[in-house]
This record gives sequence, structure tokens and C-alpha cells, in this order.
Amino acid sequence: MVCPRCGNANPEVAQFCGKCGTALSSRPQPADPPVPKSGVSSEMKVGMIIASIVIPVVGVIMGIVYMNSPDPDRKAAGRTWLLIGVVAFVIYCILSGALNNLMQGNT
Repeated sequence: MVCPRCGNANPEVAQFCGKCGTALSSRPQPADPPVPKSGVSSEMKVGMIIASIVIPVVGVIMGIVYMNSPDPDRKAAGRTWLLIGVVAFVIYCILSGALNNLMQGNT
């Protein structure tokens, strides 16, 4: 029987691994279910960047939500979205003020 921990070959009747001491079972253990990939998909990243530029509030809200995640990939994506949302909002404010000044000058 092969030890699941260290891979050492042990006699079939052994209850413990002779190398590392791990308990051996005569029944094969079920395989661990696949661990879902954490993080953020690349499609989600691109979509949120576009949404953050078009609607800055979306970037700010999603950035705050994702920055509170313990997953480092989600935190990084959240920082990016938050930054893009804030920058887009500032640019929109500047453009709005400039457009307002142009309109006031024409009347």
C-alpha cells in the first residue's frame, strides 16, 4: 500500500506508514473534489474596466466590494476598478465644468 502523504511503499497489511507514520486505510480514499479557482476571470476584469470608465459609480462600488475580499486577486481587481472609477469621475467633472463654461460663454 502506498502512503498518501509521502508516497512510501508499505506492506498491504500495514496500518501506519513505516516512513512518516501516517495512518493507512485499506479502502481507497475518494479523490478530493476540485477546488474552484479563486480570483476574477479576465472577462470580468475587462468588463468592469469598461463599466468603470462609462459609469464611474459602478467602478467605485465594485472596487470597494472586491477590496474587502480576502483573495489577493480580487483585492487587486478591486483596487484597479476603484482607481479607474475615481479617475473617470474626476475627468467627467472637469469636462462637465469646461462644457458648462463653453455654454455660458455662447449665451
